[in-house]
Amino acid sequence: MRGLKQFRDMFAAFRQATKGATAVEFALIAVPFLMLLFSIMEVAFIFFATTVIENAVVATSRQLRVGTIQTEAQFRDALCDRVRVVVNCDDLIVDVRGLEEFIEDGPDGGGEEESAGDDDDDGGKGKKGKGQGKGLVGGLLDVIIGGGDGGGDGGGSGGGPQFDRGAPGDIMVASALYEWQVIVPDIGLGLTNMSGNRRLVIASSAYRNEPESGVEP
Repeated sequence: MRGLKQFRDMFAAFRQATKGATAVEFALIAVPFLMLLFSIMEVAFIFFATTVIENAVVATSRQLRVGTIQTEAQFRDALCDRVRVVVNCDDLIVDVRGLEEFIEDGPDGGGEEESAGDDDDDGGKGKKGKGQGKGLVGGLLDVIIGGGDGGGDGGGSGGGPQFDRGAPGDIMVASALYEWQVIVPDIGLGLTNMSGNRRLVIASSAYRNEPESGVEP
């Protein structure tokens, strides 16, 4: 009986003890708390890098527009000078290609001719890009890397990136793509959009080349 009483006293003391309660509670929430904390930091890093790349593409495409930059090497060097603080320039993909017209559907502009009645309905645009309904970014992904991330039927033009300076007065679109390696594991937070726990960051700028003297744009 004495042994049983001692056991009851020890159990009662154990139930009333509060030492280490905070450590136990923190251990229970430490993993999800740290995952959330690092995810917030990752989102901030990705947002910052995306903003830097977007601003760099806009600024560098102005040099393409006026003819200050003529080659792919010059374009890449000028772009890298602005983005090397956040990305590895060796992994940066650059693409410059022509547009048939300023449209919202895609970068190709290779759709079929619209009928006269359809021209009235769409404001006289005449032609639609083959990336119809996917927007410029979706169409670019479809053309540069081919299907998948670009949406649509998954076929995609593919063909890889290219550099076409274009002629004076041409409508062009300059793009930069970067595969960002996400550190935080993918737990359904939507940080990744590629395999291998990576996120594709893409920035584009559409413009019209400055015409030569005496040439209509």
